[in-house]
Amino acid sequence: MSIAGMFGVKVYQTLELPEPNPELMKIFNSFSHLPGDYRSRVAYALWEVTEEIEREHINVDSEEAKKIITRAFEKWGFNSSKVSKD
Repeated sequence: MSIAGMFGVKVYQTLELPEPNPELMKIFNSFSHLPGDYRSRVAYALWEVTEEIEREHINVDSEEAKKIITRAFEKWGFNSSKVSKD
């Protein structure tokens, strides 16, 4: 992901790698103020949450959505125990 942030997605063609998902790139680009690794982890976590909630047609205000969000962010190294449960 950081490669795309620095050189654009065309670098993936040059390196003969699959291009990242366009939706993932939108999320990644919206966090350009964050450092590389942190930015990538936030983008992947949000993308996974969005994909699962949309695929499963889950209400974003539901307890199930909160569990999905917690699980995704923990997977990408964010500690949810410091986040308010309100």
